[in-house]
Amino acid sequence: KPISNSTLQIYNLLGQKMFTKVLNNLPNGFSKQDITIGSLPEGIYFAELVAGENKFLKKIIITK
Repeated sequence: KPISNSTLQIYNLLGQKMFTKVLNNLPNGFSKQDITIGSLPEGIYFAELVAGENKFLKKIIITK
């Protein structure tokens, strides 16, 4: 059964929301999604994925 209404949000180091993407019908388990994050400048960010009742937070570094 796919997970509906999953959300990926990216925050800067000050906690400001910089990017939001709704991901519909993600499969259960592991999956890979290619996402274009637009014009975020290089830097360190935190990505938060909320999928169903699960929440994951990961530090990411954007380089160009």
